[in-house]
Amino acid sequence: MSKTLAASKRLAAISLVTTALFAMAWSIGCGTESAGPDDDAVHQADATVLQADATVPPTSEPVKAVSRIAFESYRDGNAEIYTMNEDGTGVVRDTNEPSDDANPSWSPDCSKIAFHSNRAGNNDIYVMNADGTGITRLTTDPATDQNAAWSPAGSKIAFWSARTGNNEVFVMDVDGSNQVRLTDHPGNDQLPAWAPDGSRIAFSTSRERNPEIFVMNIDGTAPA
Repeated sequence: MSKTLAASKRLAAISLVTTALFAMAWSIGCGTESAGPDDDAVHQADATVLQADATVPPTSEPVKAVSRIAFESYRDGNAEIYTMNEDGTGVVRDTNEPSDDANPSWSPDCSKIAFHSNRAGNNDIYVMNADGTGITRLTTDPATDQNAAWSPAGSKIAFWSARTGNNEVFVMDVDGSNQVRLTDHPGNDQLPAWAPDGSRIAFSTSRERNPEIFVMNIDGTAPA
């Protein structure tokens, strides 16, 4: 492969993930890292604009969509998942465990939140209803599974796992079944993010020594 073509593919990869992240910034996610235990860690804090109720009669005033933001916070002593309105009001604690619950990710229809937790001894992927009820464990491997990312269609969840000896990207059905390894490389592949149309997955990797962004097909082929 020529240097020009390789550079072009890398730029395309950066463009895809940048587009995906900016597209998600309002529709399903935006966030900042915590500076310390007294701050709210909005790791992948996801804000989803909910569609206005179609049964509301039309008025002369535009109907403002309602949105909620999910975030992790240490305000009660350990990492827990909270939700709030876009203006910071209506804060609700969704998880309540002595262990850490982190990295919330909204389902596309805003009905569920995926997250990872070490409540069973190591980080695993869990899912719950938007109000914190119905918590279900999706992964049970002794190694770390974390950073869940819902597919735009809502049928798959991507995540990374250390179950094979180093960090690799996996995908599974939303009920935890059909867990499939997508990457296979000695470098660490992690932090998956779906393209807005669901056709590609971007991820962070150290396979070329320095951390870089790669993209691949949703079956794990053609990483570049």
